[in-house]
Amino acid sequence: MLTKSIVRDYHPIFCKEATILTASILKNPKALNQHFKRATASATMSILYGHPTLEDENDESITEINLFTECVSAAGAPGAHLVDLLPWMVHIPERYAFALSIRCFRCLLQCNFRFARWKREGLEHFRRHTAMFNGRLKAVYDDIVSQ
Repeated sequence: MLTKSIVRDYHPIFCKEATILTASILKNPKALNQHFKRATASATMSILYGHPTLEDENDESITEINLFTECVSAAGAPGAHLVDLLPWMVHIPERYAFALSIRCFRCLLQCNFRFARWKREGLEHFRRHTAMFNGRLKAVYDDIVSQ
């Protein structure tokens, strides 16, 4: 949590980001949303991981952080998924093979019916974003240990 005393530690980072943000807006005022995304991602990366300032809006780190933010925002929206209203659906498997009758059993064994697309997608996002953040954390750890 950013308290008054903690913010003082990050004042140089925020001043640098504000200066770059102002210059970017003056240079290209039509790309306002991209400038704010860059400034937010750059400040976050600088504070959390000691990453240098990101000056390019097309940097891979900015894209990854913004994708994570968009995924979390979409998933956290009220009523985004039916499982929010029916919590028992969390027990539906991602993949499930079943047979309707003995006659169709062989055919159905060869097919893999898929349920709970929201669950598969959520787990995939979790794996991808966890790998991204663990990679960044490992880089910080390696940097600290190597000093």
